[in-house]
Amino acid sequence: MDNLQKNEFLAFLFLYGAAADLILTQSEMELIAEKVGMDNLKKAKSLYDNFSDYEKIQFIMAHKETYFPDEQKKEELMTELKAIFLADNKFSVQEQNLFRSLNKLM
Repeated sequence: MDNLQKNEFLAFLFLYGAAADLILTQSEMELIAEKVGMDNLKKAKSLYDNFSDYEKIQFIMAHKETYFPDEQKKEELMTELKAIFLADNKFSVQEQNLFRSLNKLM
């Protein structure tokens, strides 16, 4: 994505997190749209759907420093991401594992 905007990256990351349990629920999608805007979600979803798992991680790694360069920004991001995980009122084992992994990656 050329000229990637912060909310587009957030939408991508939130989609990645929400799909940890292999199910994107309507409540998760609505919360993501509420946080980043529907246009950003649509752009990110289009990109997300065309990436392999490896490409998704590479994409996240390539953009994380641009938008979350310090520990405070990372903590804010992880708080937002946890809210996405909890949008369906569940925090599955897969989601917990991905949360821990992303926390280390970020």
